[in-house]
Amino acid sequence: LPVAVVCLCSASPHGTGGIGVVKRLPLVVFLALSVLLAFPVGVAFAEQVDQADPVAQADQAVKDGKYADAINLYTQALQQSPNDPTILTKRCEAYRLNGDFAKAIDDCRAVVNAGRATADTYFSLAQAMNSRSKANFDAWKADKNEAIGWAGAAVVANPANAAYHRFLADRYSDLKRLLDALAAAHMAG
Repeated sequence: LPVAVVCLCSASPHGTGGIGVVKRLPLVVFLALSVLLAFPVGVAFAEQVDQADPVAQADQAVKDGKYADAINLYTQALQQSPNDPTILTKRCEAYRLNGDFAKAIDDCRAVVNAGRATADTYFSLAQAMNSRSKANFDAWKADKNEAIGWAGAAVVANPANAAYHRFLADRYSDLKRLLDALAAAHMAG
């Protein structure tokens, strides 16, 4: 856009040429003009959510911490696109954040069983298994092992994601602490 300003100014009837005019403009004024030309008045910079798109609305509801609303909106979107792996994975995460771990696990397993899982699906399933294990000590060992398996699948599917690696390392640490505690109890008893 600064080029457009130079071109417009180069046809100056005063014969000063565009370069001279631009050089005489204070830098602040030149930058302000560039910004005004690039961003017309009335353009909103706030993120707008498409009111006709239930997935966009659900994504925003998750960001706002309204997980039950997000679940309803993802369910509505699934009526339009049944078995969409991305929507199921997102609903899995909303269920997990809402504390409904069984439904979260069911959604992600449906995607995995359909052979359409992504790294995000594997990671969401690992997180749901891990969250359930925290809420239900009886399921702890089995869920931790399965969570490690799904986190490993996420790492294989997307080895560059550091969050996947951290999660996997933390789950291994959890298991090691459990095994150490069991060994200590066995030695003492």
